[in-house]
Amino acid sequence: PRGWARTFPNLMTQEAVRGAEQYWDPEFSAHAHTLHTIYVFTRNVVGSMDYTPVILGLAPEAEMHQTSNAHELATAVAFESGIQHFADSVSAYRCQPDYVQSYLKAVPAAWDETRYLSGTPGDYVLLARRSGNCWFISCLNGQEKARSIPGWFAFLGAGEFSGEFIVDGKTQRKTDQRQFRLTSRDTIDLEMRGRGGFCGRIKPAAH
Repeated sequence: PRGWARTFPNLMTQEAVRGAEQYWDPEFSAHAHTLHTIYVFTRNVVGSMDYTPVILGLAPEAEMHQTSNAHELATAVAFESGIQHFADSVSAYRCQPDYVQSYLKAVPAAWDETRYLSGTPGDYVLLARRSGNCWFISCLNGQEKARSIPGWFAFLGAGEFSGEFIVDGKTQRKTDQRQFRLTSRDTIDLEMRGRGGFCGRIKPAAH
């Protein structure tokens, strides 16, 4: 869909991708974590992509996905769509911790700025997207082995910031929360599970 949104500004989104509804396919599910890191550099570069992200795995069919819940939460920001359709059931979201529900409520449908921070298609991707004065961070691990990726925050500019991150927990279906005080000079290493990820919000710190 390259250029279509420019020609037709009323075009909000379109699928044109194998999305989360394909988790029922064992072949897709086995490679989805890697495909996610490729979509960011390919399909989603040229137009809004209705992937239907954030399958957290309450319904039996949702358990077919092999990505971690933190990885799934990170797709809400990694994938851009003019209308973002979170795909799981209401009950699947309501049973999540308060910090997860708060994060999903805060994710906007439109972005003021996007920064590529690091990554390689098929390996991992680390992005930052800004809405107003709040930055949303998304990192997807495209590999089956656990790893840590250093987060660089030079893009933040001057001042002190507060960061709230959702990271992989003890199992693929568990998440934890990490809170930090940050400046543009800081780096943070966050551990990801195989097929995992992390996401978060960074805002100017209250004094």
